[in-house]
Amino acid sequence: MTDTDIEDLCVAVGEAFANVVRHGSGDAEEPVHMGVEHQRDRLLVHLVYRSDPFNTAPVPPAPEDLAGGGYGLFIMRTLADVVEFTFHDGATHLCLEKRCGALKSANHPEGACANTFRASNAC
Repeated sequence: MTDTDIEDLCVAVGEAFANVVRHGSGDAEEPVHMGVEHQRDRLLVHLVYRSDPFNTAPVPPAPEDLAGGGYGLFIMRTLADVVEFTFHDGATHLCLEKRCGALKSANHPEGACANTFRASNAC
C-alpha cells in the first residue's frame, strides 16, 4: 500500500467520523466503535454507531446546494475503493476498504466489506 493510499484512507475515515458526529444519534455519550482489519491485499476500517438508517445513494453534491458541508459521502467514495453501509437494530455499520497491489486495478465490484461485521451489534 502506498503512502497516497494510506493518506486517502485517513481522509476517508476522518470524513466518516465527521458524519457520525454531525448526523449520528445526537447523543454525545453514545460510543463509536472502530475496528481496523488488515488482510493480505486490503485494509478495512469499520465504524459502528447508533443512528437511524439514511440514504446512502452515490449522488455527487451540487456545489450551489452546499454552503458548508455535504461532501462527506462523496469524498469517502472517491478515496476508498469500497464504502458500504449496513443498518441493523438502530446501529449503523460503515466499512471502508482500501485495496492494494494487483487487486486495486482488477474489477471487483464487491469487496471484503460484504463479508465482515454483518448485523453487528457492537453498539
